[in-house]
Amino acid sequence: IEINQGTLKISSEKKSEVQVKDKKTPEVVVPNLSKLYEDETIYTPEDRQIEENGGSVKVELAVQTQVVSVPDQTKIKEMAKDKKIGLFLDISLFKVVQQAGETSGNTSQITHTNQLLSIVIPIPAELNGRKGIELYRVHNGVPSIIPLGAENAIDGEYCKIDSQNITLYVQNFSTYAIGYSVSNITSPKTGEESSQLPWILLGLGLVAAGAVVLK
Repeated sequence: IEINQGTLKISSEKKSEVQVKDKKTPEVVVPNLSKLYEDETIYTPEDRQIEENGGSVKVELAVQTQVVSVPDQTKIKEMAKDKKIGLFLDISLFKVVQQAGETSGNTSQITHTNQLLSIVIPIPAELNGRKGIELYRVHNGVPSIIPLGAENAIDGEYCKIDSQNITLYVQNFSTYAIGYSVSNITSPKTGEESSQLPWILLGLGLVAAGAVVLK
C-alpha cells in the first residue's frame, strides 16, 4: 500500500485507487478495490481490448466530507432524529477509461457493484468514545440504516464498528453519514437557583431567631 499526499493507492496488476479529497476526510482504505476487475459489468471485454492496445482503465473510489447541506443530508437527519450526525461523507465510485495516445480519459460513475466492497473508515478524533454509533446512507433518494453485524445484513450489506475503525461492507455508493447518541444526563443547575441558597439559609436563621425571642 502506498500513500501519496492524500491519495492511497492499492498495488495490484490493475490500477485502482482511493482518493481522499481533503484533510477533513478520514484516510479511508479499501483493501479489495482491485477485485472489481473480476466483474465483467465493470471491467468489460472492451476495456480489456483498450488496455491491450496501450490504453488504460482505472477504478477510483472518491471520498469527501460533505460540508454543504444537500437534500440527502436532510433525509438522513429526519431518519436519525434521536442521533447527532457527526460526519457526512460522499463515497463515490468511478471508472476512468483512457485510449492510447489520449491525454485525458472518459470518466463514468458506478453507483452499484455486484460484490461487496470493504471500506475501512478510521473513526475521527471528534467521534472517539461516542456511544450508539450508527451508519446511515441515502441511495437513489432512499434513506436507510446500515445494519451492524453480518448477522443483521440487508441485501448482503452491513457494517462493523470497533474502537478505532468503522468498516462498511457495501455495494451502493452515494451519501453516507455517521451518527451517535447524545447523552440525556444534565449537570447540576447553577446560576440563579444556586444563588438563592444563601437567602434560604438566612431566612431559616431569622425564623429560628424569632422563635427564641418569642420564648
